[in-house]
Amino acid sequence: MERSTATIIGSLFALIGIGVYFLYSVPAPEVGYLPVDVGGGSIEVLNQPYLEIVGLDANIAATGFISIHPSLSGAPRAPIGASDLLQPGEYKNLIIQLDENMLPGFRYIALLTADDGDGIFEAGVDLPVKTNEETVRMDFIADPESSEGIEE
Repeated sequence: MERSTATIIGSLFALIGIGVYFLYSVPAPEVGYLPVDVGGGSIEVLNQPYLEIVGLDANIAATGFISIHPSLSGAPRAPIGASDLLQPGEYKNLIIQLDENMLPGFRYIALLTADDGDGIFEAGVDLPVKTNEETVRMDFIADPESSEGIEE
């Protein structure tokens, strides 16, 4: 009997502790990094044979950038490179120089972002572009044995 009373009392204190935690915990900040709809955009990128650059095609509806990110379970991590400021238009064989080399066999993400007006790429400030409620991005693999990535 003593053991079950102790278990009930322990469980009661645990529940009260959890309740107090949720009652007094700081609310999560609102996410201000939501994709914006600028009227269109697309990226096409194949698996990349080079590790220090990325070659791709893009169609851009608003002034912005294309940033390259390592993928972590499908989500973009901190960028390892970004294009220069791109004006609206179609781009073929656009080359993006990376700040750090990609790792062979790893997945990466090319992400279209809209410039905030200062002409400088800033992750977290320049917002991802969405079209049809989908973020404009393309996943690819750094594959030095691939011959499909960049046209000579």
